[in-house]
Amino acid sequence: MKWAIFWTKTNISQMKTTGIRKSKINHNNRMSIFHNRLEGFSRKALLIFAGLGINILAFGDAPPGDMQIVFENRKSADSIMALYPDIKFERVIPLASNREIEARHRDSGIDLWYIVRTSSRKMTRSANMFANCRGVRGVFETQLITMPESHPVSDTGFKQQASHRSLVARSASVMNDPLYRRQWHYSMINMEKAWELEQGKRNVTVAVMDGWIDHSHPDLAPNMWVNEAERNGQPGVDDDGNGYVDDIYGYNTSADLDYYSPHGTHVAGTVAAVNNNGIGVCGVAGGNGVDTGVRIMSVGIQNTGQKIPEWLMARGFVYAADNGAVISQNSWEGSYTHQSPVLNEAISYFMENAGKHPDSPMKGGLVLFAAGNDNSNTPHFPINGQSFNRNRFITVGAVSSDKIRSSYSNYGWWVDVAAPGGEQNGVSIMSTALEGGYMLMNGTSMACPHVSGVAALIVSKFGSAGLTPEFVKNRILSTATPIEGYQAGYTHATETSLGIVNAYAALCDENKEVPGIPEDFCIKTYDKSYALFSWAMPSDSNGNAPSVCKIYTGKEDVPFAVVKTSGAEAGARYEYFDQSGYASDYSEFTIEAVDCDGNRSGRSAASAVADCTNDLAVINPYNIDNFVVYKPSEYDFAEPFDDVALTFFVNSDGPKTVEIENSNDFIRCSLFRNECEVTFDLTDETPTGTFPFTIKAYENSDPDNAVRLHLTCTVKNALSGNKGVVSTTGGSTLAVVETNKRRGEISMDLTKYLTHPWGTNFAIPDNSRTIKDDFFGFEVNYSIVNGILDAKYNFDNAITFCSASIKLDAVDEYMIESSFDVEVKFIDNGTGIEDAVSDKATNNSGIYTTQGVKLDCEVEDLLPGMYIINGKKVLINR
Repeated sequence: MKWAIFWTKTNISQMKTTGIRKSKINHNNRMSIFHNRLEGFSRKALLIFAGLGINILAFGDAPPGDMQIVFENRKSADSIMALYPDIKFERVIPLASNREIEARHRDSGIDLWYIVRTSSRKMTRSANMFANCRGVRGVFETQLITMPESHPVSDTGFKQQASHRSLVARSASVMNDPLYRRQWHYSMINMEKAWELEQGKRNVTVAVMDGWIDHSHPDLAPNMWVNEAERNGQPGVDDDGNGYVDDIYGYNTSADLDYYSPHGTHVAGTVAAVNNNGIGVCGVAGGNGVDTGVRIMSVGIQNTGQKIPEWLMARGFVYAADNGAVISQNSWEGSYTHQSPVLNEAISYFMENAGKHPDSPMKGGLVLFAAGNDNSNTPHFPINGQSFNRNRFITVGAVSSDKIRSSYSNYGWWVDVAAPGGEQNGVSIMSTALEGGYMLMNGTSMACPHVSGVAALIVSKFGSAGLTPEFVKNRILSTATPIEGYQAGYTHATETSLGIVNAYAALCDENKEVPGIPEDFCIKTYDKSYALFSWAMPSDSNGNAPSVCKIYTGKEDVPFAVVKTSGAEAGARYEYFDQSGYASDYSEFTIEAVDCDGNRSGRSAASAVADCTNDLAVINPYNIDNFVVYKPSEYDFAEPFDDVALTFFVNSDGPKTVEIENSNDFIRCSLFRNECEVTFDLTDETPTGTFPFTIKAYENSDPDNAVRLHLTCTVKNALSGNKGVVSTTGGSTLAVVETNKRRGEISMDLTKYLTHPWGTNFAIPDNSRTIKDDFFGFEVNYSIVNGILDAKYNFDNAITFCSASIKLDAVDEYMIESSFDVEVKFIDNGTGIEDAVSDKATNNSGIYTTQGVKLDCEVEDLLPGMYIINGKKVLINR
C-alpha cells in the first residue's frame, strides 16, 4: 500500500509538493519530523493517508476509515465535534468519572486525542477537511502494530547446566522453590545478596504491558495487582470511575486479546513470581507474596502475531499511570521506521503522571523496553522515540550464561544495560507458563523483566515522596557490571551495552562517604600508540568497587579516559588498555574514583609515564584471561559466533616471532606488525572443555629471551536450533530404524530412549496418525499408547532410498514440552539383511554386529553405529 507523510498549511496541492519520500529521509531528519511537539501548529497538521502514491514510514496495514485527530484545546474539540454531528468521535482515553483522573487527562492534553471512523473512500476528504479546521493540531492515519513472534526457545543439551553446579549447590538452601536451581540467571545478576537487602514492597506496582497474564497461576496470584473496587463491585459497571469496566486484574485493551498469553505470563513470573513458597520458580521482586513482594498489574496490549491499533496500546500506558503503576515493563517492539505520535504522548503521560496517588513510592514513571531479537543495531519504535524523557527510559539487551551477547539480541549505543536472556545452547530462562506450568524461553523479552524487577526493588528500598525515575535509572546503569571483555573476538563486541545489571550493587545503601583514591597508579606506554594503565582498585563505603575511574592528564579538568569499573573486585589490580595513541604525549597522569552516587575520591598524586617502547611484551587488552568459543553451527542465528578472532599486542621494534604453546592443535596465531591475532579452528570433533594456551613472543635476534602470556579458552558445543528439555543421545532424533523390506511393522518402547537431565518425570502423550507422501511413495500408520510406538510402514511405491519421520512430543511435570522424531529409512541395498517386524524377542534375539558377531551388552551400552538387534537392523545415533 502507498502512503505519504507531510506537513501542510492550507491545501492538498501544497501537501503533494512537500511530500517526503522514505528513501530521501536520513535517520536524524526522520526523527525531527516525527518528534517535534505539535503544540503551536495552528492550521497545520501531520497527515498520513493513502492514495497519493508516495512511500510511507508505517507500522503496517491500517484499519479502513480509522484515523486519529488531536485538537488544540478542549474548547476547539467541543466546537468542531458539534459541527459534525453525523461523524462518530471516540476519545482515545475514555472519559473517567473519577474527577482526579479526568483532571490529569485534561491537564496533560491526552484527552484531546480522538478516533474518527469513516469509510476508506471518504478518508482522504475527511483528513483534508479536519486538517484545515482551526483548532485541529494533527490528523493521523491509524496504524496497526504487528506483534512479532517470540524468539524460539532452544533447550537441548541441558548438560550445559553442569557449569553452574556450584551455584546450584549453594542456591538450594536459599529458596525452596523446586525450579530455582534451574534459574541460573539470578546468580548472574547477584540476586541472592540482593534479596538480603530488599524483597519488594506491596505498594510498588509494575505494569506488565504484554499479553494478558494468567492471574490464577499459583506462583503469580498472590502478587497480582487487584482493583478491589471492581472485584467487590457490580458486574458491567465502572465502580471506581476510572473509565474502564470490570478491570479487576488490570486492563485488556481488546476483546481479541481475551485469553491468557504464555509470553506475558512468562515475563510476569520473572518480575515477581512468589519466592520461597515451595512451588515452581522465583521472581526478581516476588517476595513471599504476603507482606513482601511487588504487585503485577496486567495490561494486555499484545498477543503474538496479532495486529493492534496504536491508540489501543496508548490506552495501556495511561491506564497503568492512572491506577498506581510506577514501572512499565515492555517486551514488544514496533516498526524500525515509523513513529506513533499518540503512543509517544501516552508514554510521556506515564512518565510524568505515574505516582500521582497517595503514598506512592515514586513520583513519575520509569519505562523499560526489550531491545529486540533481530541481531541488528537499528532501534525500533518506541525505542527510537525522542518526544519523551529519555532519562526515564531504559533499553535492555540480552546475554547468555557466558555473559556474551545473545546471538539474537539487538545492540548499539542505544542499548543501556543487559540482562540474562538465554541462548540457543539449551541454557534458557525458566519462568511461569499457562495452566500453572513453567517453561523456558529465550529473548530480550526475557532479559527486560529482570531489569524491571530490579527497578521495582530499588523503588521498594528507596521509595519516598522525593524518589525519581532518574535516580532508579542511574542506580541500574552506574552499578552494572562491565562485560566488554567477555565479548572479546565477537562481532560488535563493544556495542552490547554498558554492562549486566547487578541487583546487589544497585540496592546497596547510598554512599555517604567518598570512595578511596586508587593506589599504586602506573602508566606504561608502548610503541607510541598504546598505553597500559593499572592501579589497585579502591572501594566505596559499601565495600564495592567504584562506578568509574577517571584518568586525567596533569591538571586538566576534562578526563583523558573514563573507565567503567563497577563489578570489579575491590583491592585487586585493574588494568585499562588505551589505543588512542595520545598517552605518549603526556609525562604524567592522575586518577580518581567516582561511586554510583556521584561521590568523588579526589585525584591521586601524579604518576610519571614509564616509556616501555623498547621492552618486549605481550599485552592483553581484554581484562579477562578466559575466552569462550563455540563449535561451528549449521544455523544462521549462530553467525555472530563464527570466526572468533582475538587481538593481542606485541611490543617490539625489531623483527619478531609469535607462537602458540599448548597441546591443542585448534588454536592458531598470526602476526601483522605489532598485532597478534589468535583464531580457533573448531570442528564437530573438537573436544569441549577449558584448555590453557600461551602466547610466546621473542625477537628474532634473541630467541632465548622470550615473553609469555598465559590464557585459557573454553570450548562449548555448537548452538542448536533443536527444542526440548527431555533429551536423547542423538539430539532431536530419538531413533533411526533402517529397513530393506517394503512392508513391515515396528514396535518400540519410546521411554527407553528418553532421559530427563533433572530427574523429573515425563510422559509421551497418546497419539495416532497416518503419514503419507505420494511423491516419495510411502505410507506409515502409527499409534502411541502409554509410551509404546506401534507402526506399520508401506514403501511399495518408494524409490531406492526413502525416509519417513514419525513426530512425537514429550512433556514433563512442569508442562515443558520437547519434540522428537523416529526416522524410518527404506534402503534397497541388497545386503540380504531383513528387519524383524518388531523389537520383541525372536529366534535371532540379541545384539549382533553387521558381521554377525554377537555382543554381550545392553542397547544402552552400545556405541554409535549399525547393529542387528533382535533380527532388526538398527542405527544407534547417540
